[in-house]
Amino acid sequence: MQISLVTGSLVASCMLLVYDWACTLDREVDYVWSHPLSFSAMLFFLNRYLPFVDAFISMSLSFTQNSPEKCVRHFKVITWFTVVGILLCEVILMLRTYAIWERKRSVMIGFIILILVVAVPSFVFTGLELSSLIYRKAEIGCRLIHASPIIMGAYLLLLLCETVIAVLMLIKAIRHLRPPYSPWVAKLYRDGLLFYLYLLGQPFFYLHISVYDKHAL
Repeated sequence: MQISLVTGSLVASCMLLVYDWACTLDREVDYVWSHPLSFSAMLFFLNRYLPFVDAFISMSLSFTQNSPEKCVRHFKVITWFTVVGILLCEVILMLRTYAIWERKRSVMIGFIILILVVAVPSFVFTGLELSSLIYRKAEIGCRLIHASPIIMGAYLLLLLCETVIAVLMLIKAIRHLRPPYSPWVAKLYRDGLLFYLYLLGQPFFYLHISVYDKHAL
């Protein structure tokens, strides 16, 4: 069985997901499981374990025979789980940035407006994109032959949200990262800015593997 670049990337992503979970499970037990359940802990668990649902469904589709109707149905489930996971991640990043800004009311109000501006149109863009999906029958897995590019609107809104968070973090980083500073503070800002750079590179990665995979047909 020939494995496409998209399928290979999916397998690699699932392996990294499991590896990350295994490497950090001890800290999860120490810092989350051993404390009473709270709102932040619920956000953590949802953000932590929803990707496993996406991964399980995606892997099952990639290595089984599926009808085009089944591909559409399952991909809709995967997509909505992904959208919810991304929004949860954004809320967590906003809460962290809100704490860095010493819980200023103006920052909280700004984030509430921002999440509404991003979430509502993103749901619309995602729904329109899912309604445009057309699959053809493949020997193994699912073969997408048409999808509306309107989903890029949701990505641009997400990029706007991340840019606002990154700028707010950068402003505080300039103030806080003056010697002497604690190593964990530097790690906090570094991880936040690295995530922003990762987000910027995502569409180029997906475009590359999509184009490569089409040429391999």
